[in-house]
Parts: sequence; structure tokens; C-alpha cells
Amino acid sequence: MTFFQLVAVLTIFWGLLHYSTRHWLLQSSTSRPHRHPSFLPTTAFNNQRSTSYTRTFGHLRVTTTSLNYFFASLYSRVSPQWWKQWFALGTVVGMVCMVAGLGVVAHGVLNFLLKFWAEKVKHDEDFLADFRGNSSMVYSTGAMLTTVTGGDALVSLIPGVNLPISSLGYYLFALLFAGIVHELGHALAAVLYRVPIQSSGLFLTVLYPGAFVELHDPTLSLLGPPERLSIICAGVWHNTVLAIFTLFAIYTLPLWMGWGYTQFDHGVVVLNIMNHSPLVGHLWVGSQIVSVNGADINDGIRGWEQLLWNQVVVERDTGGWCIPHSSIDAEALTCCDITPSNPLGPPNVSSQCFTSQNGTKSCLYLNNVMRAYQSCNVTQDCQKSVTGDSIPAQRAMCMRPYILNRFIRILRIGVREGGEVRDVIYLGDPREVWEEVRVGSLQPRAWFLPVVLPYMMERLLHFIFSISVALAVFNMVPVFKLDGHHALIALLDWIWAKSKNRERGKIVVRRWIEVASTVGLGILMVDGLRAAITG
Repeated sequence: MTFFQLVAVLTIFWGLLHYSTRHWLLQSSTSRPHRHPSFLPTTAFNNQRSTSYTRTFGHLRVTTTSLNYFFASLYSRVSPQWWKQWFALGTVVGMVCMVAGLGVVAHGVLNFLLKFWAEKVKHDEDFLADFRGNSSMVYSTGAMLTTVTGGDALVSLIPGVNLPISSLGYYLFALLFAGIVHELGHALAAVLYRVPIQSSGLFLTVLYPGAFVELHDPTLSLLGPPERLSIICAGVWHNTVLAIFTLFAIYTLPLWMGWGYTQFDHGVVVLNIMNHSPLVGHLWVGSQIVSVNGADINDGIRGWEQLLWNQVVVERDTGGWCIPHSSIDAEALTCCDITPSNPLGPPNVSSQCFTSQNGTKSCLYLNNVMRAYQSCNVTQDCQKSVTGDSIPAQRAMCMRPYILNRFIRILRIGVREGGEVRDVIYLGDPREVWEEVRVGSLQPRAWFLPVVLPYMMERLLHFIFSISVALAVFNMVPVFKLDGHHALIALLDWIWAKSKNRERGKIVVRRWIEVASTVGLGILMVDGLRAAITG
């Protein structure tokens, strides 16, 4: 599904939802009294449970007070003193996140400005960044949230553009889950400091889900700056804890998935092959790749990526094979019609163009040549065939593939099947192998277990980690409507608490910080959108 197809599907979805529920939503709000003994005023003015739905085109919102008792019940399981220490630590982490967010914004803006006069990074370094772009993945390769950053401070994720549609479900679930954890932090801190929770709920805007908690602002404003900071920083504090937990879960995945899966370090397991890849039909899901050009894979996916990378950076082997004159046809040279758009020859021709030192060309099948004939560097090396039979030098010629593209290589991919290893011959760019073949380092212990299950878990955990870190850092940037805006106000109130005559100075400092942060984050968002669209 492409970006435009996704837009069409969303338009139809919201159109149907809008017109099919317009009468039902008007009558759907429910309100029923349900009292619980609690010291907490669970809403601003009463203790009723109520749920309401609001919907406009592209936006659906569910608002309820039914969760207020749940928040109070969850809070009561631990002593108030423990919660105070917990959220006091959260305040410290929140301030660290604010500093980190401002640092990331400043660094990103500086890089953005330097782009206008600084020379771009060299091609090889760009390629290395792209090739190793998913290095945060531990057990599998494939497009991930981290692969689209490209070293920039902030890159917008656009489904169907730089976020694969296949990853959309992971991304949306992680976004919703991280948002719920964030709002749960605000709610529990509000219970601690007896701030009434007016409502909470979920929303869906176009495609993106989220959660919210609405507190009673007059009560919140009466708290001292430290208490307000604790409530404001509680969300990013819980996101930080979630990020730490998911990172631990990622690196211990073989332990808690060990019941059905084992780590395979002496090779990689094929998880998926793109339909357009020439390796379709030669590799299958579950195939074990153990070597590349005779070099064993000894470090799982890191070893696989390193071997492919080595094939790109090293000079192409200039050797060839001893081709008997009887196999050379210098007339039918359709395969030698090589152009920049067809670096391997016409797409409907399966043979490969070979050439000798004296310029003789012939169309031969690479796989047959590599299996049947002796390797050579010059024609004088052609004395014996692979079978040991003598071939007079004048009856054989050293020929090599005629390749003009400097990135094309010949790869011998060793695939283990049972106790035997067979070679799959691939002629092309090693980067395409990396992009088209998704591999992993965990394999099932039993045939009925799905190969992809641990990698689905890994991918989901990576999305949760990345989004949690993003929420923790960028949400604390002092920009209007973000937690950082309210945190900055509380922080400055705390700093200026004993300086009643310096109210004007506090306002000036706050405005300058907010303006600079807003402009900086705006620049990063625009640049991130550009990076997402242009790649």
C-alpha cells in the first residue's frame, strides 16, 4: 500500500464513520452514579461515573470518569511516602530530559544552518550510515524506526513514505501504549497531591491514537512549584522507565523466548525475501545462511552485515575462469548490451556477458561457469580444468564478467540444508541483498513454531523504546501545549519564589526561552518533514 492509497482508505473510513454514527453519538453519552469510599475527589465536583463520545471528521474522542477510581486504587497499593520519593526522582529525570531536549534542538538547528555552507558527507560515509542504519536492532535486520533518522535530530514519520506500511501496526500500537503510560504517570501524581481528575480517555486523530488525562487546573495552580513539577514531569518519568524496561526486554529476549527459540550465532536465518528479489526461489523463509564468498558468518546479523559491507568496500576481484574456445560464441552478444539503467544486461536475458583481456566477449551462464571451470587471472593460468583434464592454453581463454557498475559483485551465499551446504550465486549490488533479504539470529526449536514470532516481539519493543525516548525528550522542550511549557513555568516560579519584585524578569526569561524553543523545534519539524519526503 502506498501513501496515496493509505490516504484514500483513511478518507473512506472517516467518511463512513462520520455519517454512520452522527445520530448514535448524539444519544451515546451515559451517566450513572457510582460512589466509592475514597479520600480523593475523583472529579472536580462530584463522584459520578460518566462516559461520552465526541466525533468530528478525522477525530474521535472517548472521555470518561470511570477510570478515576482505578487510579486511586492503583495509588493505594503503595505507601504515599514511596510515591513521593518516586515522583521526586521523576522531577529530577524530567529536568534532565528538558536539558537534553533543548540540547537536541540546539544541535539540530546548528546542523540545519551548517547545511547551507558545509560540504555534504562523503558518499561512502552516507552509505555506511544507511547500511548500518538499523544497528540498534539486535536479532534481525529490516526497516525500523531508527533507520529513518539518518543522523538528523528529528525526522517525521510518514506512513507509506519513510515508514513501511508493514510496520504501521507496530508503530501505532507503540504510540498508543507509550501515550497511556505517559498519562498514567500524570494521573498517579495527581492522586498523590490530591488534584481532582476531571476525566481521562482515548482519542484517534486521522490515523494516530493517543491518551489524555484532564486535571482540575484551579487546584493544580494552588500547589507549590515542587508539587506541580512532580505532576508535570510524571509523564516523561514513566516514559523513561518504560524505555529502560523495554531496552532490558530487548537484550534479554533470547532468555524469555528461550522456551521455543535458540540463538544462532554461526549464521543467520532468512525471515523474509522481497517479491522482486532475484533470490526468490533460491532462498526460503527459514533457510540458514552460513557464509558469504567462503567466509563464515560468526557473529549473527552483525557478521552477515559485516561480510556484505566488506564486499562493497574492497576492490572487485579481477579474476576470471578458463573458458574453452568451444564454449565461446562471439556472435550472439545480446547479453552484452549493458547500459547504466541495465548494468547486468537486458532484463529478459539470463546469461551474463564475459570478456577477455583481448576484448573477446561471449554470453555464458555465470552459475555454470563458476561450477565447471578453473579460476584464473590470465590466460596462461588455464592449464587444467576442474576435473584435472589437460586443456592446452591455446584452447582455453581466461574470461571474467563484463561489469561496468563499480558496486556490482559476485556473491557466493552458502546455505545450509540438513547437513549439506549449497552455494547460491548472486550477481549484483550487495546492498540490494541487505535490503531485500531480512534475516535474524533466532531460530525455532520446533517445526511448528513460527520463525517470525521473536522478531515481531523485537520490532514492537524497539518501537515502544524509540517512541518512549522521543516523548521523554521532546515533550519536555518548553513549547506551548507541551509538558515542557508547564514545567518551565513551575521551575521559574520555584527559582523566583523569594523574589517578589522580579516578576517582570521571570516573564522575560520565560518568553525568550519559549520563543527560542518554539522556533528551534519548528525548524527541526520542517527539516524533518523535508528529510522524510526527499529521503
